[in-house]
Amino acid sequence: MVKLKLIKYSEKFPVLFKREKAKLEKILTKDAIIEHTGSSAVPGLIGKGNIDISVSVNKKSLMKNAANLKKAGYALKSKAFNMKSIMFFGICKEDGKTREVHIHLTHSDNPEMRKAVALVKYMKAHPGSAKEYAAIKNMALRHSKGKRKEYQDYKRKFLTDLGEKALEKYGNLTAEEKEYYAVKRKLDALVKKYMNIFKKRGYNVVLGGSYASGLWLPEKPDLDFRILAKSEKEIKKISKDIKNIIPFQKIKEYSGKFIGIIHEKKERGVNIELLIRLKKGYGGFSARFNLTPEQKREIVALKREYYHKYYLKGQKNKYKQLKQDLYAKYFKEFKPMKF
Repeated sequence: MVKLKLIKYSEKFPVLFKREKAKLEKILTKDAIIEHTGSSAVPGLIGKGNIDISVSVNKKSLMKNAANLKKAGYALKSKAFNMKSIMFFGICKEDGKTREVHIHLTHSDNPEMRKAVALVKYMKAHPGSAKEYAAIKNMALRHSKGKRKEYQDYKRKFLTDLGEKALEKYGNLTAEEKEYYAVKRKLDALVKKYMNIFKKRGYNVVLGGSYASGLWLPEKPDLDFRILAKSEKEIKKISKDIKNIIPFQKIKEYSGKFIGIIHEKKERGVNIELLIRLKKGYGGFSARFNLTPEQKREIVALKREYYHKYYLKGQKNKYKQLKQDLYAKYFKEFKPMKF
């Protein structure tokens, strides 16, 4: 396996993009919007040296354009979830050296295209964010020892957060997306507030649930905190301590195979659940974090459908069951509860 390397930005990158764009304009349909994205589009930003090109077309012409690219000699690299975007691979030459060209072909409704373009605009307008991203890249490279997957995983959260900032500023948001980001700002503030409180008390706390994995609904905002204790005695001690510092209501206490105490409260219209449980046996739910953006959008869309169709009409158990079955479909290790 070839180890991943990062190189300095080159003034030749935009020249190579323009050359490749001119070729693509002859190959693609007239509705195609061709944008230079990725690290090679941001002056001064280190990267792999690939020329990333995002191409947006109408849904009806997506497959026709894919066929045109293949016919022109571009190799099909990968298909994203549900055929909503297609990745092609090509080669361009620069001073006798070959350089990879990555073409991300998608349809005009895919927000990933807007995010990719917005990211470039944001980093160009905010050079400090580009420097910060470069530092994260260097740390990711050292951490991964040149392994591509580990490199991508290390920088994913920073890039996701930066992408959301960029979308808010340059993404031409829909009314639904504006609501999403307004609610997210509120949730982020609450997460920061409670994480600080819990950590100051010395608790071993993690954020769980739908919000942590990006599968939450703005219509039904909630937060799930997990405090991991070493013993049953510590669970009860923390539970008592929590009630003295925060007006949480004790909801349920578990014993037997699973030991833990659940506390709940509502703040600023957000349901907050705190589970104090034994650290032993807690593995989190890592599969949720390995979903592609397309998979997350599909799950959220189905959850929203179930929420409006069943939850708002009083069929809460039906909603919970469908949600459990939905997770079981996507995550092999998930064992759905019965309601």
